[in-house]
Amino acid sequence: MNRNALMYCCRSEKHIGNLQRSIELARKLSESHNVTMLIDEEGPVLVDVPESVQLRMLPAPPVDPDSNVFEFGRTEDFKASIIARRDLILEVLEELKPGVVITDNFPFNQQRLQGEVLPL
Repeated sequence: MNRNALMYCCRSEKHIGNLQRSIELARKLSESHNVTMLIDEEGPVLVDVPESVQLRMLPAPPVDPDSNVFEFGRTEDFKASIIARRDLILEVLEELKPGVVITDNFPFNQQRLQGEVLPL
């Protein structure tokens, strides 16, 4: 375990406010930890990510482009996306061996993504 490593899983979906808040938290945490943020590759445009924060992109789960609603009708795509995300998260976990893991907004309003978080 690397006590100075911190892994931060952020589900930005389409919410720039949530992503900005998470980036600011990561910025402050990077003063005392080596922070790696895992974010959705199809999330909002990133602005002002500090150089002290490493980014790893996660495949985004299928979302209706006109809302923030996950497309449960495409269950096979959704399952494949969650498996890909889970596998990448576990890869990063094994690579970093962080002393701290933060999962943004879990379990609050994020039960649908428990398949990627609970394996941690």
